[in-house]
Amino acid sequence: MINNENNIKNIIFDLGGVLLDIDMNRSIAAFNKLGINGFSAEDIHPNTKSFFIDLEKGSISTYQFFESILLEYPTKELISQKDLYEAWAALLLPFKEERIKILKDLKEQNYKIYLLSNTNYPHRIRFLNNFARQFGYDMETLFEKCYYSDDLGMRKPDADIYTYVLNDSKLNPAETIFIDDNACNLEGAKVCGINTYHLKATNGETIMDYFKS
Repeated sequence: MINNENNIKNIIFDLGGVLLDIDMNRSIAAFNKLGINGFSAEDIHPNTKSFFIDLEKGSISTYQFFESILLEYPTKELISQKDLYEAWAALLLPFKEERIKILKDLKEQNYKIYLLSNTNYPHRIRFLNNFARQFGYDMETLFEKCYYSDDLGMRKPDADIYTYVLNDSKLNPAETIFIDDNACNLEGAKVCGINTYHLKATNGETIMDYFKS
């Protein structure tokens, strides 16, 4: 739970693994079904293949990304861009209503909440559309502002992206906490003086546990 002694006024949330569950095995299975074999969760996260990082920084297009996949994992199958897109998006699970309620409750308590996500254009379009279909309104209205790595050309854990968020939204780092499920992503935030919390999603912890503890 947020320690009021720290005078926290701003909360920056990660998306995947914190507000939205992801299952990389779903995309791996979908790619396998298309005849693309050898794909692993380690390739996607912690981004050991350069083209995943390039996509997250917005330095390559979706088409170039899919081309890179087909070069890295050759297949004799003729695969459409649509099928590749659907396989890549398969890892995004539905939003959980109770987590969205937490965000609304925090806003009612006068916290300013932000989103900071390492993401990519095809995933961004899909999860925003998924949210709108699921809840009937724009997900971004829940936040003061949303920051996406592919839009900024920067990604966590580099300190530059945290500096950008602090300056852009005029946040006092001492009054700000950043919540992420990847411990490595907290390091850059700490360098900038931001309070941090490692949400241990791999151990089953959720933001419900954190905010209701």
